[in-house]
Amino acid sequence: MVDLSMTNENDVMYTSYIYVGNPPQKLKALFDTGSSNTWIASDAIPKTTRDTIEHKIHHSYYSPGNSTTMKDTNETVRSMFGTGNCAGHFVHDDIRLGVGLENKNVSNSQTVYLKDYKFAIMSSQSGILEQFNVDAIIGMSYMKLAEKGVVPFVDAMIQQKALKNNIFAYSLSLKNEETYGFKSDMTLGFYDKSKFLGKIKWFPVQEKHFFSIKLDDILFDGKSYDLCKIKPKGCLMTIDSGLTYMGVPKYLNTVMKQKGIGQSGWCDPKTQLGNITLVIGGEKYHQPPSDWQYTPEWKQTIENGNYVNKLECFSNIMELDVESEMLLVGNRFMRRVYTVYDRDNDRVGLAHSS
Repeated sequence: MVDLSMTNENDVMYTSYIYVGNPPQKLKALFDTGSSNTWIASDAIPKTTRDTIEHKIHHSYYSPGNSTTMKDTNETVRSMFGTGNCAGHFVHDDIRLGVGLENKNVSNSQTVYLKDYKFAIMSSQSGILEQFNVDAIIGMSYMKLAEKGVVPFVDAMIQQKALKNNIFAYSLSLKNEETYGFKSDMTLGFYDKSKFLGKIKWFPVQEKHFFSIKLDDILFDGKSYDLCKIKPKGCLMTIDSGLTYMGVPKYLNTVMKQKGIGQSGWCDPKTQLGNITLVIGGEKYHQPPSDWQYTPEWKQTIENGNYVNKLECFSNIMELDVESEMLLVGNRFMRRVYTVYDRDNDRVGLAHSS
Protein backbone atom coordinates (compact mmCIF):
# COMPACT_ATOMS: atom_id res chain seq x y z
CA MET A 1 0.00 0.00 0.00
CA VAL A 2 1.34 3.39 -0.99
CA ASP A 3 0.29 6.84 0.19
CA LEU A 4 1.71 9.50 -2.13
CA SER A 5 1.77 13.07 -0.91
CA MET A 6 0.76 15.39 -3.74
CA THR A 7 1.78 18.99 -4.41
CA ASN A 8 -0.92 21.46 -5.39
CA GLU A 9 0.42 23.30 -8.45
CA ASN A 10 -1.44 26.62 -8.11
CA ASP A 11 -4.87 24.95 -8.03
CA VAL A 12 -4.34 23.74 -11.62
CA MET A 13 -2.94 20.24 -11.16
CA TYR A 14 -1.54 17.90 -8.52
CA THR A 15 1.84 16.20 -8.76
CA SER A 16 4.02 13.70 -6.95
CA TYR A 17 7.44 12.19 -7.57
CA ILE A 18 8.49 9.13 -9.53
CA TYR A 19 11.96 7.60 -9.80
CA VAL A 20 13.02 6.34 -13.21
CA GLY A 21 15.91 4.04 -14.13
CA ASN A 22 18.98 2.87 -12.24
CA PRO A 23 20.34 4.76 -10.45
CA PRO A 24 16.93 6.40 -9.87
CA GLN A 25 16.24 9.79 -11.51
CA LYS A 26 13.70 11.89 -9.61
CA LEU A 27 10.94 13.48 -11.71
CA LYS A 28 7.71 15.31 -10.92
CA ALA A 29 4.65 13.51 -12.36
CA LEU A 30 0.96 14.12 -13.00
CA PHE A 31 -1.15 10.98 -12.51
CA ASP A 32 -3.78 11.43 -15.22
CA THR A 33 -6.96 9.35 -15.27
CA GLY A 34 -7.86 10.96 -18.61
CA SER A 35 -5.10 9.21 -20.56
CA SER A 36 -3.31 5.86 -20.74
CA ASN A 37 0.19 6.53 -22.10
CA THR A 38 3.14 7.53 -19.96
CA TRP A 39 5.21 10.44 -21.26
CA ILE A 40 8.47 11.57 -19.65
CA ALA A 41 10.49 14.67 -20.52
CA SER A 42 13.99 13.66 -21.53
CA ASP A 43 17.35 15.15 -22.45
CA ALA A 44 16.52 14.16 -26.04
CA ILE A 45 14.75 17.54 -26.17
CA PRO A 46 17.34 19.90 -27.69
CA LYS A 47 19.33 21.86 -25.12
CA THR A 48 18.40 25.20 -26.70
CA THR A 49 14.72 24.32 -26.22
CA ARG A 50 15.31 23.22 -22.65
CA ASP A 51 17.19 26.43 -21.89
CA THR A 52 14.28 28.48 -23.24
CA ILE A 53 11.81 26.53 -21.10
CA GLU A 54 14.02 26.98 -18.01
CA HIS A 55 13.47 30.74 -18.18
CA LYS A 56 9.79 30.03 -17.45
CA ILE A 57 9.64 26.85 -15.36
CA HIS A 58 12.37 24.61 -13.95
CA HIS A 59 12.20 20.97 -15.02
CA SER A 60 14.14 17.77 -14.47
CA TYR A 61 14.80 15.62 -17.53
CA TYR A 62 15.17 11.85 -17.68
CA SER A 63 18.52 10.86 -19.18
CA PRO A 64 18.22 7.40 -20.79
CA GLY A 65 21.99 7.18 -21.23
CA ASN A 66 22.51 7.46 -17.48
CA SER A 67 20.36 4.43 -16.64
CA THR A 68 21.93 0.95 -16.67
CA THR A 69 18.52 -0.69 -17.15
CA MET A 70 17.22 1.39 -20.09
CA LYS A 71 16.34 -0.52 -23.26
CA ASP A 72 15.82 1.57 -26.37
CA THR A 73 13.34 0.97 -29.20
CA ASN A 74 12.85 2.46 -32.66
CA GLU A 75 9.11 2.97 -32.10
CA THR A 76 8.13 6.60 -32.57
CA VAL A 77 4.97 8.18 -31.15
CA ARG A 78 3.03 11.47 -31.09
CA SER A 79 0.28 12.55 -28.72
CA MET A 80 -2.10 15.47 -28.34
CA PHE A 81 -3.19 16.84 -24.99
CA GLY A 82 -5.70 19.53 -24.13
CA THR A 83 -2.96 22.15 -23.85
CA GLY A 84 -0.35 20.97 -26.34
CA ASN A 85 1.40 18.05 -28.03
CA CYS A 86 4.55 15.99 -27.80
CA ALA A 87 6.57 13.55 -29.91
CA GLY A 88 9.28 11.04 -29.16
CA HIS A 89 9.89 7.32 -28.98
CA PHE A 90 9.43 4.40 -26.61
CA VAL A 91 11.98 3.00 -24.20
CA HIS A 92 11.87 0.40 -21.43
CA ASP A 93 13.12 1.10 -17.93
CA ASP A 94 12.24 0.66 -14.25
CA ILE A 95 9.86 3.07 -12.53
CA ARG A 96 9.31 3.40 -8.80
CA LEU A 97 7.05 5.51 -6.67
CA GLY A 98 6.48 5.62 -2.96
CA VAL A 99 8.13 6.52 0.32
CA GLY A 100 11.88 6.76 0.93
CA LEU A 101 13.04 6.07 -2.61
CA GLU A 102 15.52 8.86 -3.22
CA ASN A 103 18.98 7.46 -3.97
CA LYS A 104 17.79 3.92 -3.27
CA ASN A 105 17.66 0.97 -5.62
CA VAL A 106 15.30 -1.15 -3.57
CA SER A 107 11.61 -1.86 -3.25
CA ASN A 108 9.67 -2.03 -0.01
CA SER A 109 6.15 -2.34 1.33
CA GLN A 110 5.45 1.36 0.72
CA THR A 111 6.67 1.29 -2.87
CA VAL A 112 5.36 0.47 -6.32
CA TYR A 113 8.23 -0.93 -8.39
CA LEU A 114 7.60 -1.62 -12.08
CA LYS A 115 10.41 -3.38 -13.93
CA ASP A 116 11.13 -3.02 -17.64
CA TYR A 117 8.16 -0.69 -18.11
CA LYS A 118 7.52 0.70 -21.61
CA PHE A 119 6.95 4.45 -21.81
CA ALA A 120 7.46 7.35 -24.21
CA ILE A 121 10.22 9.92 -23.83
CA MET A 122 9.77 13.39 -25.27
CA SER A 123 12.19 14.58 -27.94
CA SER A 124 9.96 17.54 -28.81
CA GLN A 125 6.88 19.17 -27.31
CA SER A 126 4.78 22.30 -27.37
CA GLY A 127 2.47 23.85 -24.80
CA ILE A 128 3.24 21.46 -21.95
CA LEU A 129 6.61 22.07 -20.27
CA GLU A 130 6.37 25.83 -20.92
CA GLN A 131 3.11 26.05 -18.97
CA PHE A 132 3.13 23.37 -16.29
CA ASN A 133 5.45 22.37 -13.48
CA VAL A 134 5.49 18.70 -14.40
CA ASP A 135 8.17 16.42 -15.90
CA ALA A 136 6.04 13.35 -16.61
CA ILE A 137 2.45 12.41 -17.36
CA ILE A 138 1.41 9.00 -16.08
CA GLY A 139 -1.71 7.73 -17.88
CA MET A 140 -3.90 5.88 -15.36
CA SER A 141 -6.81 4.86 -17.60
CA TYR A 142 -7.65 1.74 -19.63
CA MET A 143 -5.68 0.02 -22.38
CA LYS A 144 -8.16 1.08 -25.09
CA LEU A 145 -6.83 4.66 -24.81
CA ALA A 146 -3.17 3.61 -25.05
CA GLU A 147 -0.95 3.39 -28.10
CA LYS A 148 -0.86 -0.04 -29.74
CA GLY A 149 1.49 -2.36 -27.89
CA VAL A 150 1.62 -0.19 -24.78
CA VAL A 151 0.52 -1.47 -21.39
CA PRO A 152 -0.83 1.44 -19.29
CA PHE A 153 0.66 2.09 -15.87
CA VAL A 154 -2.23 0.60 -13.89
CA ASP A 155 -2.36 -2.51 -16.10
CA ALA A 156 1.38 -2.94 -15.61
CA MET A 157 0.88 -2.78 -11.84
CA ILE A 158 -1.80 -5.48 -12.20
CA GLN A 159 0.41 -7.69 -14.40
CA GLN A 160 3.40 -7.37 -12.08
CA LYS A 161 1.25 -7.81 -8.98
CA ALA A 162 2.56 -4.55 -7.53
CA LEU A 163 -0.53 -4.08 -5.32
CA LYS A 164 -2.59 -6.47 -3.26
CA ASN A 165 -5.75 -4.59 -4.26
CA ASN A 166 -5.80 -2.88 -7.65
CA ILE A 167 -7.39 0.31 -6.48
CA PHE A 168 -6.28 3.95 -6.24
CA ALA A 169 -7.90 7.07 -4.84
CA TYR A 170 -7.47 10.84 -4.76
CA SER A 171 -7.98 13.32 -1.95
CA LEU A 172 -7.39 16.88 -3.20
CA SER A 173 -7.47 20.27 -1.49
CA LEU A 174 -7.26 23.92 -2.49
CA LYS A 175 -4.23 26.10 -1.78
CA ASN A 176 -6.16 28.21 0.73
CA GLU A 177 -7.27 25.04 2.54
CA GLU A 178 -3.67 23.95 3.07
CA THR A 179 -3.24 26.77 5.61
CA TYR A 180 -5.77 24.89 7.77
CA GLY A 181 -3.84 21.63 7.57
CA PHE A 182 -5.60 19.98 4.64
CA LYS A 183 -3.30 17.95 2.40
CA SER A 184 -3.59 16.31 -1.00
CA ASP A 185 -2.63 12.71 -1.67
CA MET A 186 -3.15 9.69 -3.86
CA THR A 187 -3.30 6.25 -2.33
CA LEU A 188 -2.57 3.03 -4.21
CA GLY A 189 -3.79 -0.35 -3.00
CA PHE A 190 -6.36 1.12 -0.61
CA TYR A 191 -8.63 4.08 0.07
CA ASP A 192 -8.48 6.25 3.18
CA LYS A 193 -11.70 6.23 5.21
CA SER A 194 -10.64 9.34 7.12
CA LYS A 195 -10.89 11.47 3.96
CA PHE A 196 -14.64 11.30 3.34
CA LEU A 197 -18.05 11.49 5.03
CA GLY A 198 -20.54 8.64 5.13
CA LYS A 199 -20.15 5.73 2.75
CA ILE A 200 -18.70 5.44 -0.72
CA LYS A 201 -21.25 5.00 -3.49
CA TRP A 202 -20.03 2.72 -6.26
CA PHE A 203 -20.79 3.12 -9.96
CA PRO A 204 -19.88 0.54 -12.62
CA VAL A 205 -17.62 1.62 -15.46
CA GLN A 206 -19.73 1.72 -18.61
CA GLU A 207 -17.03 1.75 -21.29
CA LYS A 208 -13.45 0.77 -20.54
CA HIS A 209 -11.44 3.51 -22.18
CA PHE A 210 -12.01 6.36 -19.76
CA PHE A 211 -13.48 5.50 -16.36
CA SER A 212 -16.95 6.37 -17.71
CA ILE A 213 -20.00 6.23 -15.46
CA LYS A 214 -23.64 7.15 -15.94
CA LEU A 215 -24.75 10.71 -15.21
CA ASP A 216 -28.44 11.12 -14.33
CA ASP A 217 -28.77 14.88 -14.75
CA ILE A 218 -27.04 18.27 -14.64
CA LEU A 219 -28.84 20.90 -12.58
CA PHE A 220 -28.27 24.66 -12.83
CA ASP A 221 -29.27 26.36 -9.59
CA GLY A 222 -31.29 23.27 -8.75
CA LYS A 223 -33.26 23.25 -12.00
CA SER A 224 -33.21 20.40 -14.51
CA TYR A 225 -33.13 21.15 -18.22
CA ASP A 226 -33.36 17.46 -19.22
CA LEU A 227 -29.88 17.60 -20.71
CA CYS A 228 -29.40 13.87 -20.17
CA LYS A 229 -32.57 13.05 -22.08
CA ILE A 230 -31.30 14.48 -25.36
CA LYS A 231 -29.49 11.28 -26.35
CA PRO A 232 -31.27 7.88 -26.18
CA LYS A 233 -28.43 6.43 -24.08
CA GLY A 234 -28.43 9.39 -21.69
CA CYS A 235 -25.23 11.00 -20.39
CA LEU A 236 -21.86 9.50 -19.63
CA MET A 237 -19.19 11.24 -17.60
CA THR A 238 -15.63 10.61 -16.51
CA ILE A 239 -13.66 12.12 -13.64
CA ASP A 240 -10.37 13.24 -15.14
CA SER A 241 -7.57 14.03 -12.69
CA GLY A 242 -5.52 15.63 -15.47
CA LEU A 243 -8.19 18.23 -16.20
CA THR A 244 -8.82 21.31 -14.06
CA TYR A 245 -12.29 22.39 -15.06
CA MET A 246 -15.21 20.81 -16.98
CA GLY A 247 -15.54 19.74 -20.61
CA VAL A 248 -18.83 19.05 -22.38
CA PRO A 249 -19.43 17.52 -25.83
CA LYS A 250 -20.45 19.74 -28.72
CA TYR A 251 -24.10 18.63 -28.78
CA LEU A 252 -24.47 19.44 -25.08
CA ASN A 253 -22.70 22.78 -25.35
CA THR A 254 -24.98 23.76 -28.25
CA VAL A 255 -28.10 23.07 -26.20
CA MET A 256 -26.67 24.89 -23.18
CA LYS A 257 -26.06 27.98 -25.33
CA GLN A 258 -29.59 27.79 -26.71
CA LYS A 259 -31.02 27.62 -23.20
CA GLY A 260 -28.65 30.27 -21.84
CA ILE A 261 -27.21 28.06 -19.09
CA GLY A 262 -23.59 27.68 -18.07
CA GLN A 263 -22.64 30.76 -20.09
CA SER A 264 -20.53 33.83 -19.35
CA GLY A 265 -22.33 37.13 -18.87
CA TRP A 266 -23.55 39.77 -16.41
CA CYS A 267 -24.22 38.21 -13.04
CA ASP A 268 -25.53 38.94 -9.58
CA PRO A 269 -22.70 39.70 -7.10
CA LYS A 270 -24.18 37.31 -4.53
CA THR A 271 -25.09 34.30 -6.65
CA GLN A 272 -22.75 34.95 -9.62
CA LEU A 273 -23.38 32.21 -12.22
CA GLY A 274 -25.02 29.94 -9.65
CA ASN A 275 -24.43 26.35 -8.65
CA ILE A 276 -24.06 23.30 -10.83
CA THR A 277 -25.22 19.98 -9.44
CA LEU A 278 -24.25 16.66 -10.97
CA VAL A 279 -26.76 13.91 -10.16
CA ILE A 280 -25.08 10.50 -10.19
CA GLY A 281 -26.95 7.40 -9.10
CA GLY A 282 -29.50 9.64 -7.41
CA GLU A 283 -26.83 11.37 -5.30
CA LYS A 284 -26.31 15.12 -5.75
CA TYR A 285 -22.79 16.53 -5.99
CA HIS A 286 -22.81 20.33 -5.80
CA GLN A 287 -20.32 22.69 -7.40
CA PRO A 288 -20.49 26.35 -6.34
CA PRO A 289 -19.66 29.16 -8.80
CA SER A 290 -15.99 29.18 -7.75
CA ASP A 291 -15.64 25.64 -9.16
CA TRP A 292 -16.82 26.38 -12.65
CA GLN A 293 -16.10 30.02 -13.35
CA TYR A 294 -13.06 32.26 -13.56
CA THR A 295 -12.66 35.30 -11.31
CA PRO A 296 -15.53 37.77 -12.01
CA GLU A 297 -14.72 41.36 -13.02
CA TRP A 298 -16.51 44.62 -12.35
CA LYS A 299 -17.03 46.56 -15.56
CA GLN A 300 -18.64 49.84 -16.49
CA THR A 301 -21.46 49.73 -19.05
CA ILE A 302 -24.32 51.91 -20.23
CA GLU A 303 -27.94 51.17 -19.31
CA ASN A 304 -30.76 53.53 -20.26
CA GLY A 305 -28.22 56.21 -21.11
CA ASN A 306 -26.47 56.00 -17.73
CA TYR A 307 -23.10 54.54 -16.75
CA VAL A 308 -23.46 51.65 -14.31
CA ASN A 309 -21.01 49.19 -12.76
CA LYS A 310 -21.92 45.55 -13.29
CA LEU A 311 -20.27 42.25 -12.49
CA GLU A 312 -19.29 40.05 -15.41
CA CYS A 313 -18.84 36.34 -14.77
CA PHE A 314 -16.90 33.95 -16.97
CA SER A 315 -17.72 30.27 -17.33
CA ASN A 316 -14.77 27.89 -17.58
CA ILE A 317 -16.83 25.09 -19.15
CA MET A 318 -15.06 24.00 -22.34
CA GLU A 319 -16.45 22.36 -25.46
CA LEU A 320 -14.51 19.12 -25.58
CA ASP A 321 -15.43 16.12 -27.70
CA VAL A 322 -14.04 12.78 -26.62
CA GLU A 323 -15.06 9.18 -27.20
CA SER A 324 -18.74 8.41 -26.51
CA GLU A 325 -19.55 12.14 -26.23
CA MET A 326 -19.08 12.12 -22.50
CA LEU A 327 -18.84 14.96 -20.04
CA LEU A 328 -15.46 15.38 -18.34
CA VAL A 329 -15.11 16.82 -14.87
CA GLY A 330 -11.68 17.66 -13.51
CA ASN A 331 -9.94 18.20 -10.23
CA ARG A 332 -12.27 21.07 -9.24
CA PHE A 333 -14.92 18.38 -8.80
CA MET A 334 -12.47 16.03 -7.08
CA ARG A 335 -11.69 18.62 -4.40
CA ARG A 336 -15.21 18.18 -3.09
CA VAL A 337 -15.64 14.51 -3.91
CA TYR A 338 -13.29 11.77 -2.74
CA THR A 339 -12.75 9.65 -5.84
CA VAL A 340 -11.79 5.97 -5.95
CA TYR A 341 -10.87 3.97 -9.07
CA ASP A 342 -11.31 0.21 -8.58
CA ARG A 343 -9.81 -1.88 -11.36
CA ASP A 344 -10.51 -5.19 -9.63
CA ASN A 345 -14.23 -4.56 -10.02
CA ASP A 346 -14.20 -1.95 -12.83
CA ARG A 347 -16.09 0.66 -10.83
CA VAL A 348 -15.68 4.22 -9.56
CA GLY A 349 -16.42 5.16 -5.97
CA LEU A 350 -17.56 8.63 -4.87
CA ALA A 351 -18.04 10.15 -1.43
CA HIS A 352 -18.33 13.69 -0.12
CA SER A 353 -14.91 14.83 1.12
CA SER A 354 -14.51 15.42 4.85
